[in-house]
Amino acid sequence: MYRKYWLFEMKLLLRQRKNWFLGLFLLLFFPIFFLVESREEPVSLESQKHYEANMLVAIFQQFPETERENPEGAAIYNNLTEQASLVNYQLYYLSEGRHEDYVENGLMLNELRLELHEMGNKWIPEHLVYPREETLKEEALLSYIQANDLPLEPESTGATHYLVAGLGAMSGVVFYMFVLLAGSEILVFDQRHRTVVSDFPISFFKKISAKISGMFLYIAGCLLLGLGLGFWVASSESGSGNFSYPVLLYWDGGFEAVSTMEYLLYALGLMMLVMLLGLIVSVLLNQLFRNAYANVLIGLGLFLLPDLLMGAGVGASFLQLIKYVDFAGVLDGDLAIQLGADGLDVQHVALWLALMILLFALVIFMINKLTYTSGRKVRDA
Repeated sequence: MYRKYWLFEMKLLLRQRKNWFLGLFLLLFFPIFFLVESREEPVSLESQKHYEANMLVAIFQQFPETERENPEGAAIYNNLTEQASLVNYQLYYLSEGRHEDYVENGLMLNELRLELHEMGNKWIPEHLVYPREETLKEEALLSYIQANDLPLEPESTGATHYLVAGLGAMSGVVFYMFVLLAGSEILVFDQRHRTVVSDFPISFFKKISAKISGMFLYIAGCLLLGLGLGFWVASSESGSGNFSYPVLLYWDGGFEAVSTMEYLLYALGLMMLVMLLGLIVSVLLNQLFRNAYANVLIGLGLFLLPDLLMGAGVGASFLQLIKYVDFAGVLDGDLAIQLGADGLDVQHVALWLALMILLFALVIFMINKLTYTSGRKVRDA
């Protein structure tokens, strides 16, 4: 009976125009993203190094001459002088194609930048301080490139780059809202069409599992097809790229460089958990409010509430759990920096997403049990 009900739910799902529209959105998102993103020229390493050299020139111009005489000021000034020398050498190595020397100088440069942070960046204007997080990211990338004997830059901005960037653009409120829209009528539809679904003698939780699994497979299928279509469009225009090229991943309080393929697998894994969470939240909101619009508005409100409370100076750290749906922010470390939580990496977030799914499932079970018990008492009376 469960199989028949599941197939029946899939037929209903595929007949709803809303679901066709949402599926079309996923199919076209990545090809359209490529067409928009490909118009922008990426910043070259040479441009980045010229920018860093100009920053150091500005620091030298503003560094107090009187402080160069004392031991602490002299140490900082000498550190900056060595940094400027290494950056200029990197520009020279880039022009000569000596990439191994560029990487070695880059690793030494990062050590000096970290030392300067330990000294407190005294007498350096705040807007000219090279961020510690950026230093750690660059160190991870250069170490990976050196260990795997990879080129400094890919030959072209291929399809793999656009897949990573496209998933980042979809992360957070965009994908979360998409799932809420997809699940907005997950129970409400049955209430409007009782005569259609009443013929199936199946328990409430089996119905829920059939609905969630059917919608999950539909969204996941459209997402993977959209990724495939986007990859085909991007690769036909700019090449397939390199799946072994490094992408930064936040892990255990620091940054690690992993292959593009590994990064994509982590991103898709977190997306699947976010999708399950969004669908089970939709079931709960449908159960409480029996309204498709309330499902979307309240679900969105839960996502925005932590930011609103923080803006008002109210601390509610437990509400920040909903921010974990920003899977790209988790992978890149941006969410950990924003929330000031060093341990907020992939494994931490995956565990909490799974726990939230189980918690919401338990709440749904308790509400259904209470509803059934109260309804039975009314009938008995």
